[in-house]
Amino acid sequence: MSEEFADNEEPASARPLVLHLIPKLAVGGATKCTLYQAARSVGLGYEAVVVAGLEQSPEGTMDRMAERLGVRPLLLPCFRNALVDPIGDARTLAELRKLVRGRPAVIVHTHGGKAHYIGAWLKRLAPHVKLVHQIHGWSWSGRSAGIRDRLLVAAERWSARAADVLGVVTVLDIEKGLALGIGEREQYRLMRSGVDLTDFRPWTPRRRSVARERLGFEPEDKVVCSVGRLAPQKAPHRLVELAEYMSTRGSYRFVLIGGGSLERAVRNELAERKLPRHLIVVYGHRDNVPELLSAMDLVLLLSNYEGLPRTLVEALAMGLPIAARAVDGVNEVISSSLMGTAIPLDADAAQTADLVEQTISQSRMDIEAVLARRQRAEEFGLHAGLQQMVTVYRALLGESAPAVDLKPVFLEDVVRAIGQLETDERFEELDDAGGEAASASRASERRSRSDRRRNPHPRDFDRRERLRRLAQERLEAEEGPRTAEPPDGPR
Repeated sequence: MSEEFADNEEPASARPLVLHLIPKLAVGGATKCTLYQAARSVGLGYEAVVVAGLEQSPEGTMDRMAERLGVRPLLLPCFRNALVDPIGDARTLAELRKLVRGRPAVIVHTHGGKAHYIGAWLKRLAPHVKLVHQIHGWSWSGRSAGIRDRLLVAAERWSARAADVLGVVTVLDIEKGLALGIGEREQYRLMRSGVDLTDFRPWTPRRRSVARERLGFEPEDKVVCSVGRLAPQKAPHRLVELAEYMSTRGSYRFVLIGGGSLERAVRNELAERKLPRHLIVVYGHRDNVPELLSAMDLVLLLSNYEGLPRTLVEALAMGLPIAARAVDGVNEVISSSLMGTAIPLDADAAQTADLVEQTISQSRMDIEAVLARRQRAEEFGLHAGLQQMVTVYRALLGESAPAVDLKPVFLEDVVRAIGQLETDERFEELDDAGGEAASASRASERRSRSDRRRNPHPRDFDRRERLRRLAQERLEAEEGPRTAEPPDGPR
């Protein structure tokens, strides 16, 4: 384990068990939050198991991220995200009861409305478990209250009555939940979905110049970037409209990073509007987002709703200014004009364009501003989120919970040391310091994966693994056992 995490060599069965329930590992902040909480809590003295369904979403899944973090979810075919599924729900509850039976210290940490519902039933069937509902924003609050939304609100009210803690990612979600009649104020706790900022090092002139040259941007270009799923929630059509509106305002360039169900529709809209190719580019899903962000002047988010927008936190971590529609957690992230601009919800394309132009022209890009944004991002970082999570866990389990001491990756003394250098040298020192912090965090992650391999979960519902074993057994039955290749043989 990392030095900031206490090593714990006791067998997994002696540790407090944390079951994370999430219907599907869809691309998005909720899944990232779940995987990071599960992976890191292992190194903090807990046994963590992620229980998920097999459903796929148009945006894809986060299987690769789970593998990288050393998380092997228990995949239950019966665990589906359907609003009403009595047979599947009953089977899911039967499997979950087997996992918690005989375990004195159990926390069930649910993510999403369906998981809240299943967790509430499990709490009623196994009263000894402690139930935490993680709320990643109220996606239907403030929208038209159709029949489906009213059913969802009713289900959340019922589920909240069984919960020990309602964990929210923004303070605003507490007031929204209470206004909807969901839970009591004393149930709510701030449990932000901490953002891993390891790879999002503050930009430096050297890396910025290299990135812009690789992407074909001219020095005078003002590059506006939006990162996120191309899905209805993110409203990518607003960025297309904005790009068209600002096409005559100078050398603006727009970049969309992310894939999803609306990617083809966005590309078709660009073709129909006959916008110049250089004006707006759709990169699709990318694994090198930090490198791409180094070339940007502004990160823009025009979503219909958000919980805690991770994209904005990552941009601030790199020292970039941000602008976003003032939905939910956006108002908490943008604490001052130095961070960026919160765009009024009723702003049209012309008003949004004015605010974007104003933000780019007035934003400071000196070292002090870069560091101030980085320090703001750390307040929403992974270590801050884990500290909130552990505080809730310890309050629920009392003496059964392990004691931990979390330290931030980006240390304040590094910031102070950088402040003593001259401007150009300070940017380069920042680059070196960020690289060392990233290397240390990646080493910690490797040790975390090793710890999970030493303490595997008790059952494995991974359908692909079962199929692989079945295929191997059939092959051996037909051809006999296969011998291993010699060390220098074919691979």
